[in-house]
Amino acid sequence: MSASVHRRHALLAAAILLILGPGMSFAQPSGADLLSVDSGGCLWKTTPTGNATRLLALPAVAHGLCVHHDNTLLYITQSGSPGQIVQFDPVNRVVVTVFNSPTLTPYEVIQNADGDLVFTGAAPGPLFGLFKLSGGQVSTIITTVQLGVQTTSLSAGLGINVDTGNYLLVGGAYAPWAGQKVWDVSDIGVVVTLGSSGNSRYSHTQDPDTGDIYIGGYQEIFVLKRGMPDANTLLFGPADFYAITMERSSAPQSVIVSRSAAYIHRIDVGSLAITSVIVPNSGSTTYETVFEQHRTLATVKTGPRRWQIKLNFGPSEARYRYLLALSLHGVRPAAKLPDGRRIHLMPDDLTVLSLRDQLPAYFNPGLGILDPAGCATGWLDVSTLPAPPPLFRLPVYIAALTVGPNGVSQISKPVTLLLP
Repeated sequence: MSASVHRRHALLAAAILLILGPGMSFAQPSGADLLSVDSGGCLWKTTPTGNATRLLALPAVAHGLCVHHDNTLLYITQSGSPGQIVQFDPVNRVVVTVFNSPTLTPYEVIQNADGDLVFTGAAPGPLFGLFKLSGGQVSTIITTVQLGVQTTSLSAGLGINVDTGNYLLVGGAYAPWAGQKVWDVSDIGVVVTLGSSGNSRYSHTQDPDTGDIYIGGYQEIFVLKRGMPDANTLLFGPADFYAITMERSSAPQSVIVSRSAAYIHRIDVGSLAITSVIVPNSGSTTYETVFEQHRTLATVKTGPRRWQIKLNFGPSEARYRYLLALSLHGVRPAAKLPDGRRIHLMPDDLTVLSLRDQLPAYFNPGLGILDPAGCATGWLDVSTLPAPPPLFRLPVYIAALTVGPNGVSQISKPVTLLLP
């Protein structure tokens, strides 16, 4: 690590110590259940010990699943006829259809940093592409014709590239293996090809610690190393790895979690050691999995160049203090706490200003107290700054942590917000 990076990490540590005091201690992160959807249209909740509960049964194949920015509601795709995206409230068990089309079939779905739903899908033609649902209207971001690939090649997952804030799109699962690609796609359809993929199947995940992209295959996990042109096989067997996600980004080691029809596999990225848990009677082929309530930090656009920053750490963090920080330098290398946990935010002068609440006209608050539900709302407003050049997008990296009686309690995943 360079001297400048050491200085930046020391800057962050000094800011935290200034706020928390030199006698702080460190708590362990709490666990979380997995949510997953499958080819039978079912939504499952699975504990780390393999106890699975079916929360919802829908009529068509459910390829896509994501968590709403309130950290509770869920979005699930229905890859049938008609094509639908439904919103499900797991507390009240209420289903609301937010998208319904007789011609456009959705597959993967995410919610972007503005609060819009973005999904891959199939339109008449057949025309496959990446689409955005905003304000009740659907627009096309890019199609497979523009990407130059076969029409059946956008069903291998959709995410956000933590480095750029753009969409992370992987081709698969039925295109020729040699033709499958990994792309970074901007909101206006600018494409950067990051590299090739393997025999991709249904989901992928990115490690913020390295920027490497892990891609689920049939009985393989592929890895596209950051900056490398081609993906390699990270692991082969013991089962399908259609649905994968990363363990909490704050965990001391990078771990891939895979939920299949009959197992949970946890793969240590460093040693490739696998720990497996049997999940009996838990549905059919699993297409997507996420950790329940993993969006403890999220953003939603409220106006031109204005965003709310939403914190939801849950009732266990009620009345805890929180720190919310910004950076212009990225998410790595992570700052490490004494217990090994990681804060994925590269500190700079903006980090210190945000932690000290010294940007009152543009950002508030950098530190505060969570409410009885473990929630808080901040904001970022650059609407009064001079207008940037057309199509300009500045990545701003955001992270948060909570502080309880025993010290640092929970650390959010980093969020990348693109400022126009």
